[in-house]
Amino acid sequence: MTVDSKHHRAPQRALGLASLPPADYAKIRFRLSRLKVGRSVIPPSEDYRIVELTLSEPLRLEATDSKCLFLDWYLAVDENGGAMTPVFKAWGQGQTLGGDLLFAACDQINTIYVIRSDINEVVASFGIPGPLGEIAVASDKRRLHVLSTGERSIFTFDALNLHLIDRIPLSRTMEPRHLVLSEDARYAFVSDAATGQVLKIDLASGHVAQQIRIGHRPERIAYGSGSPARIAVVAPRSQQVFILDANSLRTRIIVSVGMNPTSALFFAGDLYVAEQASQTVSIYEEASGRQQSSINVGFQPDYLLALSDRKVLVSNAGEQSLSVLVPDQATSFRTIRAGSNPTTLAKSETRQLLYVANRSKNRITVIDLASEKIEQEIELGGMPFSLAVLD
Repeated sequence: MTVDSKHHRAPQRALGLASLPPADYAKIRFRLSRLKVGRSVIPPSEDYRIVELTLSEPLRLEATDSKCLFLDWYLAVDENGGAMTPVFKAWGQGQTLGGDLLFAACDQINTIYVIRSDINEVVASFGIPGPLGEIAVASDKRRLHVLSTGERSIFTFDALNLHLIDRIPLSRTMEPRHLVLSEDARYAFVSDAATGQVLKIDLASGHVAQQIRIGHRPERIAYGSGSPARIAVVAPRSQQVFILDANSLRTRIIVSVGMNPTSALFFAGDLYVAEQASQTVSIYEEASGRQQSSINVGFQPDYLLALSDRKVLVSNAGEQSLSVLVPDQATSFRTIRAGSNPTTLAKSETRQLLYVANRSKNRITVIDLASEKIEQEIELGGMPFSLAVLD
């Protein structure tokens, strides 16, 4: 592949992905075909055509591991002859040391990438048997919860050192994919399209505290704090959103919505629903389920995120934008450029950054919330499905 050092939006490049047998790896070897400085192409000398590097420490791979190998390089200039010589350094990932982190779950390669949000660079990764579902972070408890569809389990990790703390098995008949935490992070709510169930899991005991069968292949879940707390479960096939009591999982109301709803959000006393078929976000009165308005947004609205009590973002997966919505305004306030095919969104409160999953491009776009401009791109080895921030 070609590596461009002037690729300013992604100073860290994802060079490739390889499947290797379990072992301790001490060296890396690769072929260098050419160097290009400006418009000048410099063929590498025989001494540098094949590059072999010894890692500072061997990189150990276990059977289910997914780890990062980093390569740093620059051009050294000979002061006498002016010749340019490439200098490389390689090392395997080390332990994360805490701080503000972004986690990105790539469902198709069963990998969680760990990204430092102060520099927006990948620092580590780890593997979980999958395919993977959604992930969630409990920042106060420093816990990362990962839903594995393939293993039908919730894995809980220490978010600072990535040590596995617990694994909660679910029913073997399930294919769970979507997860959200309660406000106090004591419970996880899981939807299962295969059985039509929604489960409330006590994360301390691992027991199912409540469950309900709503049918209709439930998918994404939104949590609404307050008294009473409630959850909204999106059922695209039946064009409905089920609002359930978060304590008992009893149905409060079933809201009939537009075609192909993708996500819901409790906001400003109402229920916002992204509806892909009509390219709209519709606003429903939560108590009655009555539609109050419908706002035209971009192509294929996918994910809703409240930035504040006055602003909602919706990712438009069919184009390269986010639509900005504000209460009591019947049209989209403005759009923000967000990279190709934006889907899942996550916000860093500490850094005031927005992270956008560009699933088709295997990358995350970083947007500065003050300027609403793209600040950087983070390349991954797979398609990001779910994002979670540890502030």
